[in-house]
Amino acid sequence: MQNPNEEEDTMRRTTLVVAVTIGLAVLVGVPAVGMAAMSGSGAADQAANETAPGERLSGVVGVQKAEIEAGLEHRSFSIRLQQAASQAEQADAVSEQVSDVEARIEALEERKAELEVMLEDGEIDLGRYRAEMAQIAAEIEALEALSNQSARAASDLPVELLEDRGVNTTAILTLQERASELSSPEIAEIGRDIGGGPPDELGPPINQTRGANNGTGPPGEGEGPPDEDPPGDDPPGDDPPGDDPPGDD
Repeated sequence: MQNPNEEEDTMRRTTLVVAVTIGLAVLVGVPAVGMAAMSGSGAADQAANETAPGERLSGVVGVQKAEIEAGLEHRSFSIRLQQAASQAEQADAVSEQVSDVEARIEALEERKAELEVMLEDGEIDLGRYRAEMAQIAAEIEALEALSNQSARAASDLPVELLEDRGVNTTAILTLQERASELSSPEIAEIGRDIGGGPPDELGPPINQTRGANNGTGPPGEGEGPPDEDPPGDDPPGDDPPGDDPPGDD
């Protein structure tokens, strides 16, 4: 049986392959979208589609890679906590994750600021900016989830064990706030646009309001009115004598 570290390494090696595969699947539909965008009014259509097909593909691959890695990290941390032989080992795991999340938040802060300057100076176009910001949006979500996971794990451990490792409630709360402040309405919109779910036409909508019990199905399958059989339609002999409504005889 593989130990958790070996399993994690194996899964990490597949991360990029899976992300690229998903990206290529998206690419199949990209040329048609690109051609439609460039037809008609030309410049107006291009302005409405700020992210070129190749840049969009790069953003999709980056988002998928970040999401897959986030899932692996969450699982790895959970396994490490479960297999820890003592609370001291659990505190070690929390301390290491908090340090890792903090370093990654700092790196994202720097990268975000760098991209904003590069866009303003004309070193990159808006399409590349959006593609890279989409990946940053996915990484921000991952770091928020990891910092929340760290906070939950820390809440079950003795304060002194955490403080011996430089971790306290204030530090974790600060980490959560920094991860949240990294995002913005603009970044969130870019993330939804490039790394969002499948189009509406691919399968049923997420919020399904139709069903067998909402009155839209065939008669008898929904929650119909209580008096579904009109008076007098019952087979003869089903009702005891004297129970028929007046005037039915």
